[in-house]
Amino acid sequence: MSDETSAAADLPAAYKHVREIQRNLHTILAEGLTKKALEATAKQLGFWKKGKLAIESEEQIALLMDFGIYEYRPDSRSAVERYALHHGAALDEDQRRVLDAMARARFTLLELRRAQGPVTLAAYDLLYEEELVIADEALAARGENGLVLAGRVVPFGAFSIVSGAALVIHAEVADAFVAIVRRGAPLGLRESMRALMPGRRTKLSLRIIEAALGDPDEILGSLPEDLRGG
Repeated sequence: MSDETSAAADLPAAYKHVREIQRNLHTILAEGLTKKALEATAKQLGFWKKGKLAIESEEQIALLMDFGIYEYRPDSRSAVERYALHHGAALDEDQRRVLDAMARARFTLLELRRAQGPVTLAAYDLLYEEELVIADEALAARGENGLVLAGRVVPFGAFSIVSGAALVIHAEVADAFVAIVRRGAPLGLRESMRALMPGRRTKLSLRIIEAALGDPDEILGSLPEDLRGG
């Protein structure tokens, strides 16, 4: 696996290879998160109550670690970017490729479509307006056409993977969310999303998570009629 052509030629093997590397890097990055980083991240996510961490599920742990690794920026750099800066030169070619993909990851709304093989399925990024091939054995096996996930997409050219905790979000809530973002996108949704600065992306990620974890009826009931159902 030296380039995108070889990855496309044997996608299942390429997927398993980069997935294993990413998991190892995630472990290193998660172990490097400081107490201050975890506390700040927990407060952003609403997982900090009465002066302590309030985690109730493995899903919340995955969200906390994912957000801490990719979104906490005490010096304008994420943990991924800091690791690349200080340790990137010591990594092998495949590790650097995975780390580079992680640095380009984005938290978004992903509509799943048809399965294309044992580990891949078609998907559409609702916020970035892009057709994707997602490599994920569990998602391909589920084959839930139309299911919308809130999650982090890591791009690898021929395919992308979903990292961290992928939250199922009500389709109408997702449509309404996209409609709201589109109304505030002067360059058009696709271009405006790509132009967002890191701080704005983090705020948007928090809003997506809040929408995914919220009660769909309450969220939709609070919206103007023209935004319900997108």
